[in-house]
Amino acid sequence: LFAAADVLVNSAVRHGLSLVAMEYVLAGNAVGGKRGSLLLSEFTACSKVIPGVIRCNPWREEDFARAIVKSLRQPKHEQEHWNAEQMAWCKHNTVLRWAENILEDMKRVR
Repeated sequence: LFAAADVLVNSAVRHGLSLVAMEYVLAGNAVGGKRGSLLLSEFTACSKVIPGVIRCNPWREEDFARAIVKSLRQPKHEQEHWNAEQMAWCKHNTVLRWAENILEDMKRVR
């Protein structure tokens, strides 16, 4: 389903770390997958680190509606640009990289 979607909308109001946005980016780069926009709630952790996402506050209904329209109307060249940035980010920020960073941080504060 991710590979067929034009937009991923994650409107969570309470959320920790979720891999849904990364899964969407990776699925869009699969053979025949669409490379659509990411519309993420500002309450999701990944909305602050993945480049090129459209962020919104889902509690503000009019802003949320505008963000949906913006994501659906995002020009193809802009989608392609951000998709390339997002794919590079996903490839760089692997589980192994995160584990290494956590261990390095733990060593520094020790």
